[in-house]
Amino acid sequence: MKNKLLILMLLITAPALAGEFTVDDAASREYLINHGHSQVIYNAIERTKAQVNGTPYDETAGAEYPDSGPVKWVRSFFMYFDPALDSEAFMKHDIKFAPQIDDL
Repeated sequence: MKNKLLILMLLITAPALAGEFTVDDAASREYLINHGHSQVIYNAIERTKAQVNGTPYDETAGAEYPDSGPVKWVRSFFMYFDPALDSEAFMKHDIKFAPQIDDL
């Protein structure tokens, strides 16, 4: 009986002794890449974390296209006719945490 009770207690406490898996572990770059997600998903998660915490997010890759006058105009012209082109504005909005005069 004591052996059965000992084995039962080991089976019950084994998951608790295995270590914890936190939310930070689930959102880490290594975990996401190893489970089939792309770098874009990791960047979106990091951008969301920065927006929620109210901290600025630095794009490490930088802008793919320059934002100078003629290039910006030509890209916006082609994006008018083909909305499938990437505007690189995904999740790049400024969240205001306090009421502003523009809210009225």
